Amino acid sequence: MRRAVVTGIGIVSPLGIGLSGFWRGLRDGVCGIGRPPPPLDGITGLVTAHIPEELAATIAEERGPLYDRASLFGMAAAAEAMRDAGLEEQAPSPRMGVLLGHSGAPTAQHDAGYHRLFAQGITRTDPATVPRVMINALASHLGRRHGARGPVLTLAAACASSAQALGEALLMIRNGRLDVALVGGSEAALGEGNCRGWLAMRALAPDTCRPFSRDRKGTVLGEGACLMVIEEESRARARGVLPYAELCGYGLYADCEDLVRPSADGAAATMAAALADADMPPEVIGSINAHGSGTPLNDVAETTAIHRVFGSHAPALAVSATKSMHGHLLGAAGAMEAAAALLPLVAGIIPPTINSLGRDPQCDLDYTTGGAARRTVEAVLSNSFAFGGVNAALVFRRVGDGRMAPASQVSS
Repeated sequence: MRRAVVTGIGIVSPLGIGLSGFWRGLRDGVCGIGRPPPPLDGITGLVTAHIPEELAATIAEERGPLYDRASLFGMAAAAEAMRDAGLEEQAPSPRMGVLLGHSGAPTAQHDAGYHRLFAQGITRTDPATVPRVMINALASHLGRRHGARGPVLTLAAACASSAQALGEALLMIRNGRLDVALVGGSEAALGEGNCRGWLAMRALAPDTCRPFSRDRKGTVLGEGACLMVIEEESRARARGVLPYAELCGYGLYADCEDLVRPSADGAAATMAAALADADMPPEVIGSINAHGSGTPLNDVAETTAIHRVFGSHAPALAVSATKSMHGHLLGAAGAMEAAAALLPLVAGIIPPTINSLGRDPQCDLDYTTGGAARRTVEAVLSNSFAFGGVNAALVFRRVGDGRMAPASQVSS
């Protein structure tokens, strides 16, 4: 079977711009959550994990009427991933694809357009509106920029979107459809309408994100992008590139029970499917980057599912919930958390789950709440459980002669 390895990673996150800044934030337990910028600061009870404007203004390689905020984040993350993989200069190829995940959440761009039309009565609209906000805009920009002439796809599966994009890229590389893919997601959904919609669902915390903690009150919306280069292993080795890890398992399961209520059955089936796809027994997994949204129902369901799948091995797992630091990136969450999951294979450090107020009796695993933990792990699991009951899980394993904590990227 053709194997797929991760050869490049690019990050734009509330913890920092670039992979090294992101990893330092995770390792050190930095909280990127706080009061939102104007005009969102006028919304009572809203906190966000946003990227400060002074940083956002520095990342764009190019600006123009066809790029919204999410596209700018995604273009910057993709450029870093391609540089990291040594693929800055390559000829256009039908053997390269782009697969992105997007939640389709309304953005500040939508809010501004609707305000002009319905509040101000300005019927003349910006002619760049449609190409700027169409759901496949970023994928098309990336295909054009980086010469992808194979499949250029956008998957919409709520919070599991970019995790599914990674999984589908794995399948395309395995079956010979692609040799290399630029994969991930970008989200900038901190528009007023979207934030008020989440508040109306009572899904957001008014203070911070406290996954698996007692007295947790909900999740926190974030923004940013993560793009990875996924490559057929022999191609990467022929180029002399050392991979971060092998992407070796993909579980996809729709529980079909409830549109928004989490299902322990669905979560367990998804993780079991990923392990089966990787042909890996549960006890090989050393750590899990949990979906860990910080909502009362999700965290109990995920804990129950982990016990069900891992049995007596569950207490030995190091579980991280990095949404406690970078917030919930919706369609981009799966990719960013996959990066957070696989970096411990390289660095030998498990990121912490921060903001805990103490253990919820129904959440009884090791959630790494005491700070980052030094541990050598051979394989990791990343969970993404989405509204609509569409779930995904990914398995990564160590590559024997792969990267080992290069100082410029993920050193301890």
